[in-house]
Amino acid sequence: MLKVETGKEYITWAERNTSNRVYPLSIAEKTQYGDVFVDDISDPHTVLFWHYCGFAYLTGEVSDKILNEIIEKISSENNRRMILITDDQSVVSFMEERGFNTSKRIEYEYAGIPSADGKYDFEINKINSENIDS
Repeated sequence: MLKVETGKEYITWAERNTSNRVYPLSIAEKTQYGDVFVDDISDPHTVLFWHYCGFAYLTGEVSDKILNEIIEKISSENNRRMILITDDQSVVSFMEERGFNTSKRIEYEYAGIPSADGKYDFEINKINSENIDS
């Protein structure tokens, strides 16, 4: 896989991720640090979002070739962890067969505050020495 500069063209790829969109979107939108890798620069079919903290997400077509490249990348990066988060059972099986530790991860999504009348019961305050304890 080839490393590319993050940009707006990867936002649609991040939005298509089925296991989590928060980290891929934060990388694509450049609000958080991470790397983007593609299988083909001119016509990508697979995109890997690898957040600086180590969480990684695959979007698009996943093949054994791509997964082997990811394993090579994991093996060659001495100072960076990769925790591949996916809901694709074929990817999980592929990694298990090669001795990787797989486990379930619970993901939460904030869908907003439900309100019958469309109004929200909160106020926004700056944190200061008078309200920090509350």
